[in-house]
Amino acid sequence: MSNSQEQYIQSLKKIKETEEKVHSEIESHRKQIENEIETLNNELTEIIANTKMEGKKMVEISLQQAHETATKEANLIIKDAQDKSKKMSVKLDQEDFKQILDILLSGI
Repeated sequence: MSNSQEQYIQSLKKIKETEEKVHSEIESHRKQIENEIETLNNELTEIIANTKMEGKKMVEISLQQAHETATKEANLIIKDAQDKSKKMSVKLDQEDFKQILDILLSGI
């Protein structure tokens, strides 16, 4: 073979080696990117699940607090109504008692 043919063959071998090396690097980078995407996807899935759980807990806590607040307010209203009804009934009872005594004493 002539020297130029050998150089041509060597050039082709170098091109082939370079091509294989680049292909290998590209494949390696692709696998790395796929792994990173999978990791991010798993992390996002976990974050979403945790956020949903936290949201449900917050709703439950909020409902419980609202229930407790409403119960306290209702109890205050009931207590106030009971107090007012006792005062009213005491006043009415005293007036009724006075009227009864007046009626009874007027006959004497």
